Amino acid sequence: MTISQDPKNGAHLRLPEEIARLEKAVEFFKSQGDEKMLSQLVPQLDGAKDRLDHAVKAAAFVEKLGFSHDVTTNSYTFNDAVNAVAKALHETEHGVASIYTRAHKHLEGINDGAHCCPVKVKQSRDPAAELVELLGLKEPEQIEAAKSLFGKVK
Repeated sequence: MTISQDPKNGAHLRLPEEIARLEKAVEFFKSQGDEKMLSQLVPQLDGAKDRLDHAVKAAAFVEKLGFSHDVTTNSYTFNDAVNAVAKALHETEHGVASIYTRAHKHLEGINDGAHCCPVKVKQSRDPAAELVELLGLKEPEQIEAAKSLFGKVK
């Protein structure tokens, strides 16, 4: 028996509905003058809109790679790959210098000798290489596509 993720749960398909729902909620609470709810909903709406742009790009990329919605023990599903690629696109756009910087942000300011991986935190980020490793891309055209996604065709 094959277990599959629901293709409709992909971020690129789900986020437009979420955005529409949040826009209605923002409109309603704005008409009610409820600043407290607006202070929560407006950032959620902005974040969903930002995520949608990345998810659409990510879905197009993952589609070319041939990922499946079938759940296996040795590969990412289509929806999970979309989420991973969208996160890399988002972080690259917003200047996250390395995956180690993100993972160890709580250790900022700690002397390098006490840090668990000081060299890695200072390494430049290569989001294409991260995705190649994370998604297990092996074919040269897949690797080139990952580089192209981030504007690094070599």
